[in-house]
Amino acid sequence: MQQFPCSEALGSFLRQHLSTFLVDLLEAESCRLIALGCATCRNGYQQEQQLRLACGALSLRRPRLRGAQQAPGEFLKLMRSRKSFHHVPYLFLSGLARREMGELRTYLQVDPDLWRSAEEPFWPRLDGWRAANLSSLVQHCLVLERLDFGPDHPQLLVALTIDREGTAQVLDARPGDAASSREWSELCHSLKERALPAPILVKGAAEVARSHWPQATPLEVS
Repeated sequence: MQQFPCSEALGSFLRQHLSTFLVDLLEAESCRLIALGCATCRNGYQQEQQLRLACGALSLRRPRLRGAQQAPGEFLKLMRSRKSFHHVPYLFLSGLARREMGELRTYLQVDPDLWRSAEEPFWPRLDGWRAANLSSLVQHCLVLERLDFGPDHPQLLVALTIDREGTAQVLDARPGDAASSREWSELCHSLKERALPAPILVKGAAEVARSHWPQATPLEVS
């Protein structure tokens, strides 16, 4: 499984800033509970906990309150839920849509004449991507992108998935016309035949993708 060149840097940035933000929220909630009389005073910290989000795992320590009937940080349970995953990947996918994650062509390492050369190493990699087990993917985002090589070459239709850790994996790629709903539908149909679970979010050719997975939410980037 490959990663976009900047995905680790983006993940580190998100983890750092989310950790700071959540620590501030926990401290503010602790002060609020004490002010409301729901706790008497601070009493150190609880043991470190792992909060797993789309950008990776965060290590957090909740404040411990003496005499509190509820511990600060109940909102963390919501962030672990499936609903929260519906929002966090927007940061990653928005970066991909604006090409801030690196050029797709560089990521795929393809040459404009790849369909004319049997020696092009792209094809063995594509065989490996198509052999991957898709049924194990859960709570993933589907990205349908196109690659343009100029007027003398066909476009390349590319399907990728992004998991909860922000890791991108190529599912399929084939020459085609990005303006053709039929060709995108054939690509989606082949993914469905390979037991690809329904994505939570879909970017690119969203209407076609949702005809195969109606429960997917289209991602629109302004």
